[in-house]
Amino acid sequence: MNNPRNIRIPLLCAALGINLLLGAVHSAYAQARVPLPVDTTGKIDGAEYAIKVPENWNGTLLVYAHGYGEVETPPTLGPATGALLSEGYALAASAMRNSGWTVEEGLVDTKRLTEHFRANIGRPSRTILWGASMGSVIVLKSAEIYPRLYDGFIPMCSPAAGTSRTMDYAMAVGLAYDTTFGWPSSWGELGNVRDDLDFGDVFSTLVPQLPSDETFGKWEFTRLVSGLPSTGFYDGSLFDVMYFATSGRAELEIRAGGAVAQNRDHFYSLTPEEIAYLDTLGVDARALLKKMNDRRNIKASVRGRLYTSRYADFSGYITKPVLTIHNENDPLVISASESVYKETVKRAGKLRNLLQVYVVGEYHCDFTGEQLVTCVHRMNEWLDSGLKPNVTAFPAELGFLPDFEPPAWPVYRPDNHCD
Repeated sequence: MNNPRNIRIPLLCAALGINLLLGAVHSAYAQARVPLPVDTTGKIDGAEYAIKVPENWNGTLLVYAHGYGEVETPPTLGPATGALLSEGYALAASAMRNSGWTVEEGLVDTKRLTEHFRANIGRPSRTILWGASMGSVIVLKSAEIYPRLYDGFIPMCSPAAGTSRTMDYAMAVGLAYDTTFGWPSSWGELGNVRDDLDFGDVFSTLVPQLPSDETFGKWEFTRLVSGLPSTGFYDGSLFDVMYFATSGRAELEIRAGGAVAQNRDHFYSLTPEEIAYLDTLGVDARALLKKMNDRRNIKASVRGRLYTSRYADFSGYITKPVLTIHNENDPLVISASESVYKETVKRAGKLRNLLQVYVVGEYHCDFTGEQLVTCVHRMNEWLDSGLKPNVTAFPAELGFLPDFEPPAWPVYRPDNHCD
């Protein structure tokens, strides 16, 4: 992903000339405070960081927010680093102070790193915040609360439905699993997972249940009622999905101080075609749907819900350009998340500041370096001209899908349910 191939930029001479001129002006406003190049690491309030600035700095700072996982030191500077450094971009990233759902720490640690760069490394002519997976929650929340610190935002493979709804979704997966296989009491309650639940215990339970002639129909029901694509799910992502339905949710419950998920406003459904398909697998989908819908009484704690709302749900009130990129068949963070975010931004009256693009892909955050560098280029052009790029600026030859429309959020489908 660090060596993108054949990046295609529009070759209209007039547009290119304007972009070059604007790029030169834009770079002129950048001011380095130290000799270039810079390749440094350090620590700010317990969070390690890394910064690289090439000798040919073009004035733009790209600040990266990493995804869910353990603290990585030194922190990764993000995707396509080689290509971006060669084009003159400065890169910075924080490892953040803790592991897990570190949105709370990540908002602060990323902000402090950006301010540190300005005070000690140089004054960028513009700063773009980008991040992948959980890191994109930091990006989208920063777009709302720190609009003066950043000029543009690129969230990648984002749980853009917000943390609260994402956790509701994770529990919905757990409920489907409980309905088909049974939720072990050793995992705690479905609505309040045991705090110290280790995924190793979950893993050992799942292994004998992996898809086989006996279990495939149950997994297909779980997948379909959750709106998950078939591509990628049975090729490794099943464990990732079940992690967030169990141990990942437990980790967030500890942070939040209580249960974080509810399903009282849900309706679990399948299309007639899906029900007919499951019937061929020996699965009585109607009976399983009834069991799930009979259990739409799970509540989150007030404290837990306040935490997930703060870290983070979204108002959609964005005043700077936001360019999202998502795989059409992401089997962990479904593209339907983008439908929710678009509707949120629409209600806030800020659709002019949102552009959503989609690419071919069967895995979570399954992007090429070419695709991501293209997004950075388009963001710069948007900031230079003030004009939102057209979807035609994202070539199909690079795997972009200009006509793709993500599906609706899956656990709210009363329009096509079958009782």
